[in-house]
Amino acid sequence: AQVGPQIAEQLDLPQVSYVESVALQSDGRTLHVRKATEEGYQRLEAPLPCLLTVLASANKPRYMSVRGIMETFDREIECLGLADVDVDETKIGLKGSPTRVMKSFTKGAKAKGQLYEVDAEEAADII
Repeated sequence: AQVGPQIAEQLDLPQVSYVESVALQSDGRTLHVRKATEEGYQRLEAPLPCLLTVLASANKPRYMSVRGIMETFDREIECLGLADVDVDETKIGLKGSPTRVMKSFTKGAKAKGQLYEVDAEEAADII
């Protein structure tokens, strides 16, 4: 959850995280974005260029055909290491990270909600 916002900050770009869907507005310079929140979702507009982090649920994966699988089965995977790329070593890894993780933990479960089967007026009073 840190990488996208950090990249946006370094590139001085606006960013939206937890994106469920995105559509290009007719002006070609703005995106309509639906962002997931704990309470539901938000609809936002984001100017281009911008950086989005997208939820896995936003996309339905497409699967390779049997022919595609067979054609790629024997292909060699090229592995690159630090020596293969031209990059300043102080900008990568732990030394290059702008953050330090002090503690990592699993998010606790939410309390069980209550289900009300009432008319609209009673629902408004409950809320």
